[in-house]
Amino acid sequence: MSDWDEDSNNDVPQSGQIGSLGYATLLPMWLLTIWLASIDATHPWRELTAALLSSYGALMLTFTAGAHWGFAPSVRAAAGATALVIIGWMAPLLPSNAAFVLLALALAAQGTWDAFAVHEGDLPKWYGRMRTRITFLSVMAMLVAFVATN
Repeated sequence: MSDWDEDSNNDVPQSGQIGSLGYATLLPMWLLTIWLASIDATHPWRELTAALLSSYGALMLTFTAGAHWGFAPSVRAAAGATALVIIGWMAPLLPSNAAFVLLALALAAQGTWDAFAVHEGDLPKWYGRMRTRITFLSVMAMLVAFVATN
């Protein structure tokens, strides 16, 4: 039984604080999403807001992909993480609506990968629970942004 098999609230020091910080990363994403959805298509800050949001979504994707390097370093994890980083790097260069769809798909793929990694014991259960929630909320933000830009 590895350390990752434990399923208590104390399996990581201060895991509640870590979770709170994880959820705090959603604040800029959702503030930008709500702002984008609430402003008119002719608003002078609309393009900048969409660019900031797609860049932030890419940042979230690359950060979570990078976690696989730290938790479960392997050639497979490195290759998958690298592919997601490249997607994150390219997404903000696309038109906004395409960037939001690509990021939603990539964030969902990353979250699915995390879930499988938890199931296989490569990632701790507390991380899987947190990532499931953050993934859902991140993907929803990207989909709302997509609707707002169409």
